[in-house]
Amino acid sequence: MPERGGAQAPGLCHNGDMVLSARAQERLFRTLIIVGVVLIVGSALWWVGSAVRSQQREQALATLFAAVEQALQQLVRDTGQLPGHLPPTPCLADPEISLDRCEAGLLCSDGAFSNWQGPYLSRVPNDPWGTPLRFDPDYACLPSIRGCGVEAWVRAVVAAGPDQQFDTPDDRVLVLCRQ
Repeated sequence: MPERGGAQAPGLCHNGDMVLSARAQERLFRTLIIVGVVLIVGSALWWVGSAVRSQQREQALATLFAAVEQALQQLVRDTGQLPGHLPPTPCLADPEISLDRCEAGLLCSDGAFSNWQGPYLSRVPNDPWGTPLRFDPDYACLPSIRGCGVEAWVRAVVAAGPDQQFDTPDDRVLVLCRQ
């Protein structure tokens, strides 16, 4: 440290504390403003991007549901059976089955579908979040679940949704018939 009255390093007081010139303070303030603006704009773009991705996933799921519904109708026309070898009536039955399995009859047959003319889909029917769709002939619909509308027992194709877990509030449902 310089002696009293001696030369000092630029920006330092005699006690060693940093002192910024008015110009340096202005530059620092402007830099902080720019960083703040960049963070706000970046956050807004991320939020908009998330909303767009969510909308795209919902649209992709609607397209997938339409293709699966057509495939199920063709499976019934050809074999007289639904996935899991269930008859088309009554509306409700058991058990649930993942549509990527041969027992579902959409991609392959387990040999028990008479007059099977498939495959009825060209690829494994996964929802936009990566989980295989499930055929559920006794799904408990609730008004809060997308695709249900009302509380009822239904035959449905179910997407697990963003949490990738079935039978949770974020499921997406294609109702095939209601009891």
